[in-house]
Amino acid sequence: MEASFPENADVSGEAVPDGLERGDADEIRPEFREALDGYDAFFDEYCTFMQMYEADPELLAGYAQFMRRYADAMAGMETLDDGEMNDAEMRYYIEVTSRISQKLLEASAGAG
Repeated sequence: MEASFPENADVSGEAVPDGLERGDADEIRPEFREALDGYDAFFDEYCTFMQMYEADPELLAGYAQFMRRYADAMAGMETLDDGEMNDAEMRYYIEVTSRISQKLLEASAGAG
């Protein structure tokens, strides 16, 4: 299963991510948003995989691939300098990481 990260909408205009005000979207650096959107998309796929794995344990071989992709997603996050986040970026970071935490909680509740 290959990663299929969505293309980012233009930061200056058209689409504003959920939870952001238009002014916030204008203040977020494209590379910051790209890293967070890729991180979020990875966890969407990971949670879907874990739900499929619960139904079919023979998918275990695919888990190693997800762990390699997890390392890539984390490397992308490490390129962000948290000390350089502006207020809009901090709000977006909190929004995305909260959403990911919720997805992981829901996936683990379904696994139990």
